[in-house]
Amino acid sequence: MRRLLFLLPLLLLIGIPWLILHRSGEWMPAVAVVREATSRPIDDDAFRYWPAFRHQAAAFKLELIRQHGPVQVLALGTSRTAVIRGTWLKPATFVNAGFGITSLADVRPFLERSPQLPKVLILGLDQNFFHAGWQRRHLAVIPPALEDPAADQVVFNHWPEVWKGLAQQRFDPFIAAGDRIGLAAINRLGGYRIDGSTAYERQGAPPRPWQQVPLDERLKEARQRIASGGDKFETGTAPDPDMLKELDRVATWCDVKGIVIAGFLPPFAHSIWAEMHDPAKGGAYAYLDRLPAEVSIILGRHGGCLVDASDLAELGLGDEHAMDGYHADEDAYAILVGRLVAACPTLAGMVAAGSRP
Repeated sequence: MRRLLFLLPLLLLIGIPWLILHRSGEWMPAVAVVREATSRPIDDDAFRYWPAFRHQAAAFKLELIRQHGPVQVLALGTSRTAVIRGTWLKPATFVNAGFGITSLADVRPFLERSPQLPKVLILGLDQNFFHAGWQRRHLAVIPPALEDPAADQVVFNHWPEVWKGLAQQRFDPFIAAGDRIGLAAINRLGGYRIDGSTAYERQGAPPRPWQQVPLDERLKEARQRIASGGDKFETGTAPDPDMLKELDRVATWCDVKGIVIAGFLPPFAHSIWAEMHDPAKGGAYAYLDRLPAEVSIILGRHGGCLVDASDLAELGLGDEHAMDGYHADEDAYAILVGRLVAACPTLAGMVAAGSRP
């Protein structure tokens, strides 16, 4: 009895996080999650999947492609590609593989491991992809298959973070999995939809709808990165030649495979774009202005197209549509997709006029 009383605090310390993670579906096998997603109507907007502690984005998206059947249009990129929705591109079959890559060097390995190849690749070309400093530091590891860690591994690796999330009121311990699977999803932080696109819903601690977060607070992190000159805000006068060559290799490979690339440079908040172009910075971000022409030439050589949406204002929107300094909302991306459809005849031929954003 005395031993049991001694162990009780430890059991509670580990047991409560175990129960929360179990009820949320945090360690539900990813293959089963995809099977659940693809069993639903494609326009079912209730489903969300976003685990808080085992985010295997690339592997999850590859499995989504496999189970979805023939995919005509694939969106591939980082989190800055993730909000593009299949409902904007009907009747084309679509999967969003946002979060699937972190650099240009990841594009071909992802596609080579894809169970099937699309007719059109909507490729998010984050501006920092073309900076050598970023490329050297960020090479994604794309696993050959889904790897689902055991429940005890998830608990023992992350129980302190569960307690921290409870203390910050980020997690509600009483919600069980249903239409939403994974701790982040059931607590309305966001999640993957059935088509792989991402719904960003709340941020901060305690979480609140991102639209309710003051703009200065949403842009604070980007401004700090500009001040430090790193983490997607590296300075430079010209795009890295090796990265332009890598893009050409990607475009050549896609051309051989019969894939048309509809590329885009994703939006920064207008305030952040203007700050990077402040004359006082002496052209520190001059490489950004050279990207559209050089990237467009490469893609055009292989039958592709490019939409430059680097400045949110160029889409006709203000910073109220900026979720943070370098992520725009769905309104912005709907306009961007409309421009991609207009610029890419192959994509336009797949999309019904009534479904275009």
